[in-house]
Amino acid sequence: MPGINDSKCVLVTGATSGIGRALALAIANLPTHPKVIAAGRCQDRLNENLAEHPDLDAIILAAGVQHEYYFKKQVDLDKLTSEMNTNYISVVSLISLFMSHFLKLAAQDRPCFYCAHYFRAWNSPHFKPSFVKPTSTFWRSFHLSLSLNFTMKGDQYIASGVASEVFKQFEAGKLERVEAMQRWAETHVRARRGPGLAQIFTPSIMPSKTLWLRCETKQFERRAALTPTTAKKLIDAGFTIFVERDEQRIFDDSEYEAVGCKLVENNSWPSAPTNIPIIGLKELQESTDPLPHTHIQFAHCYKRQAGWSSVLSRFHRGGGTLYDLEFLTDVNGRRVAAFGFHAGFAGAAAGALALAASKKGEKLGRLEPFKNEDDMVSTVRSLLGGSGKGVKALVIGALGRCGRGAVDLFRKIGLDEDDILKWDLDETANGGPFSEILDVDIFVNCIYLTSKIPSFITHDTIREAGVQRRLSVVVDVSCDTTNPFNPIPIYSINTTFSEPTVPVDVGPGNPPMSAISIDHLPTLLPREASEQFSADLLPSLLEFPESPVWTDAEKLFREKLAEAVKVEGL
Repeated sequence: MPGINDSKCVLVTGATSGIGRALALAIANLPTHPKVIAAGRCQDRLNENLAEHPDLDAIILAAGVQHEYYFKKQVDLDKLTSEMNTNYISVVSLISLFMSHFLKLAAQDRPCFYCAHYFRAWNSPHFKPSFVKPTSTFWRSFHLSLSLNFTMKGDQYIASGVASEVFKQFEAGKLERVEAMQRWAETHVRARRGPGLAQIFTPSIMPSKTLWLRCETKQFERRAALTPTTAKKLIDAGFTIFVERDEQRIFDDSEYEAVGCKLVENNSWPSAPTNIPIIGLKELQESTDPLPHTHIQFAHCYKRQAGWSSVLSRFHRGGGTLYDLEFLTDVNGRRVAAFGFHAGFAGAAAGALALAASKKGEKLGRLEPFKNEDDMVSTVRSLLGGSGKGVKALVIGALGRCGRGAVDLFRKIGLDEDDILKWDLDETANGGPFSEILDVDIFVNCIYLTSKIPSFITHDTIREAGVQRRLSVVVDVSCDTTNPFNPIPIYSINTTFSEPTVPVDVGPGNPPMSAISIDHLPTLLPREASEQFSADLLPSLLEFPESPVWTDAEKLFREKLAEAVKVEGL
């Protein structure tokens, strides 16, 4: 994504003194050393500058209410009106003045920027005679009212400018007024030619390659979409990486800081500049708040899972974009990064642990992450009495990543090869239910569900097997719990690491049976799973967002978004 470092000639108005002057000097000192025109706001002078500098491709307007108004005393409304015209309404005039020039450059594939830099020195109508800070609600409404959009339907040109809102520290009293103003974020918009042009918002001094690693709020989730190892490689490639502090994450904050990441407060991404892509793993907390950012994550909303349309409607209301990690695929349709192997490996381990507990007449208790694979394998073997020999397991989807992981775990804990039944498309082609599932100790489902298929196992087949049933544990790694096409309709809830199993209704007098349906099993091996996933994702991140991996994912998002908008009646 283009940034201020791509600009060749920058006009800064309001640059004759104060913050505008400091901003102009800072831009002049950028490594790319763009030409900087420091000017006031006289239109004649602006016209002269445009004629003199035809390569002008960026404008920064340093403007704002610069006088304090004490409402307890008499207020000169004419003075206020004049200042509003000068510092705010002029934003519209400035865009109008330069738009034709920018569009000419955009037609030549030159990125162009308009940056509005607002200073919020305002006094609210309070009884105190001294300066009072503005409320965030007031300024949110005020700045939304200044949103600018220009569209030329024929060639689909769009340019927009929205004031940023970064003053939490100011409100909290951590910064003095002038210092707070100096930290204000600028917002820029790229003017670009082409159909379906999207709005792009970026702080003008932000590097063009930036990612924001958010914390994970899902309970027990310890994995990370970016590891310190991968973050270092991105930084070496020119990225800036922001990392939210997170005590739950398997990687310490200091590990990220040591490789050059910029640490930010926990769960602070909602206040991040909207141009910075937010990357995470699991779904966001339930909310109806609009989502204006670009999010890279597993959203679990493309297969019409419960609440899918309400999740996508948040992007519709906020104007954000979703790149669902589950649907990032290469030219062959294969996912570029997945936790499949570790999901299957951990799922099979959880199934073996549940079997060991059931043999003692107990329920599997709380699961905790393991240090590594060796630790997991040795623990499972020990609880099975030293080896898994004699245990029989069936894996459906055995040829995929997830299935291979499950098979690998069963081998490592000592199951005989003949006791590991490996099924895939050929074995399930005739459709279920399958009586063979009832003749093993552990059944692990590792399929990737895309459409309705016959059920693999049902309550009826379980009851019909009666006391002759061997099956004790079902592990649904695929975990399509709320999917209407779920081929394992014997449970209805997702289980958790604190309560990993749910009893299955087997009918009176029959041996007990449990199901495991944890939707983030790889977090049982958080460090290894994260390193593998992040390393696989790295090549695509280096090409974000231009490569087909991302453009195809955005196209799919637009299709699903349209479906959600229709369902929600928006």
